[in-house]
Amino acid sequence: MNREKDVANHLLAHRRLLIIAHAGPDGDTLGSALALSGLLAQMGHEAQVVCHDPVPPTLNFLPGADRVVSWNRVRPDEWEGLVAVDCGSPSRMAWPKDSGWERLSLLNIDHHAHNPEFGTVNWIDANAAATGEMITRLAFGAGWPVTPEIAMCLYTAISTDTLSFRQVNTTSQTLAWAAQLADRGLNLASLNQLLWEHQKAGEVRLLGWALSHMNLSRDHRVAWLEVTRAIMDAFGVHDATVDTLVHHLRAIDSVKVAVVTKEMDRPGWVKISWRGKQDIDVSQYAIQFGGGGHRYAAAAQVAGSITEVTRQVLQVIGVGPV
Repeated sequence: MNREKDVANHLLAHRRLLIIAHAGPDGDTLGSALALSGLLAQMGHEAQVVCHDPVPPTLNFLPGADRVVSWNRVRPDEWEGLVAVDCGSPSRMAWPKDSGWERLSLLNIDHHAHNPEFGTVNWIDANAAATGEMITRLAFGAGWPVTPEIAMCLYTAISTDTLSFRQVNTTSQTLAWAAQLADRGLNLASLNQLLWEHQKAGEVRLLGWALSHMNLSRDHRVAWLEVTRAIMDAFGVHDATVDTLVHHLRAIDSVKVAVVTKEMDRPGWVKISWRGKQDIDVSQYAIQFGGGGHRYAAAAQVAGSITEVTRQVLQVIGVGPV
């Protein structure tokens, strides 16, 4: 069975599609959703990207980012179907409850291994480095025109989910798809600067604070950090900036598991971000907190105080008193 062909036919069978980027949007979900929207628009279809949360400032450069809308701007009777992009679980869509959306057909496109296949139609590929890699494969396989704007969105999706092709999920095929996207007229130097070298002074200062306030277990195998809303306000940074801090903790040579707990803008809730190395599957930690993700990168959102949540997280990992 040609899965990409089946998915392409499903998409083309709907003239009006609402494309869902997950809450707390990152480069993969937004890049994939915007690219898919652009691809369908070129073929005369109406496709709108919706997201529970605003586009983070770091991704405002993406073509079409200014046209992403929130759920209160759309109604179920306006659309023929839905497409969830990079949503590892139905909760990641964060759609309004009891609003009629569940009556529409839902195409679920994702690369998370623990995706419960919640769609009417499901295309899940845990071997793909990013959902953007899947959309790239879909577009080239179907012969759909990939413009420089669409290529920019897809390259962003793949690059951000592989940490600029440095994560273990990067394969030779990932690099081959990225090369095909680059051949669609991308200025890689300029785009990579936007992705990786475009920080405000407050973001750099936050990194300095984080490195001086991080914690290490006695054996230096676990690193963790707590970030409150007060800290974020003091440095004037966005949530997406805090989410990158965990990569710096993971970069310590002795560290096998890195964790950042962050107070969310939803009072009384905490986001947990894990990153792992070698044979440690951090998604198993996330599942215990109602979250999920990949073997090397996972997250969860839980109710509670940041101090108590951090204590529980460390207990699950096996960190004793420090």
